[in-house]
Amino acid sequence: MLGADGYALLMDLRFAREVDTNKLFDVCGLTPYLAPEQVSGQGHGQAVDYWALGILVYEMLTGETPFSDSTIKESEEAIYERIASHLTGELVYPDKFSFELVGVLDRLLEPLPSNRLCTSKAFRECEWIMESGMQWGQLESGAMRAPFADAMSARIDEARKAFQPSSCLTAAPFRGNEQWFDGFTSQLKEEIAQSFTQRPRRVRAPSEEWSPPLPGGTPEADPAAASARAKMKAKSLNHAASPQ
Repeated sequence: MLGADGYALLMDLRFAREVDTNKLFDVCGLTPYLAPEQVSGQGHGQAVDYWALGILVYEMLTGETPFSDSTIKESEEAIYERIASHLTGELVYPDKFSFELVGVLDRLLEPLPSNRLCTSKAFRECEWIMESGMQWGQLESGAMRAPFADAMSARIDEARKAFQPSSCLTAAPFRGNEQWFDGFTSQLKEEIAQSFTQRPRRVRAPSEEWSPPLPGGTPEADPAAASARAKMKAKSLNHAASPQ
């Protein structure tokens, strides 16, 4: 998912786990991204994140993951088998991949966690990244213009032009108790207030009692119903006034 600025957005953490000094033994993640130590069940740590990073780089450059075949419908067991049988340096890459790119992918997709490229510093300083001229400071601050920024801006403009606001989406400004919005910023407070509407409500007098509609129509439309309603109200008032 891309934002309006063309930067990737983190959508959810369904497959996230907190890793401490102990190993994890779950199989948490999408099948094509699982590392060999996850498939074998020998226990895993943060090294699986760098394996998944290698899978992601490969997929972004080719449109498919290295251990699954998108041309056929295959079972998860078949993908597990390819991952478990993967050996160091035996993955076949497309011819368009540079020597430097193959080098960093081989280090990320190393089946032995102890030999895998497993630090952010090592990844940033690898030859393939260094040659790209990546400015990490600008990337982290959002100052770097994303390649998809223009395309995303154009798509959003098209969607806004095509959007026809419905009358049911408009509401009168909120004029109720603004203490509800304490703690919010002034801009957010104003946006929330405008999303509410104060509905007029009739308040009954203390002496006025409600009675259910009678068969035969409303009191205004049926004289018999009106008479019965008046008798019920008088009886209720007499009962309330009588000593207990």
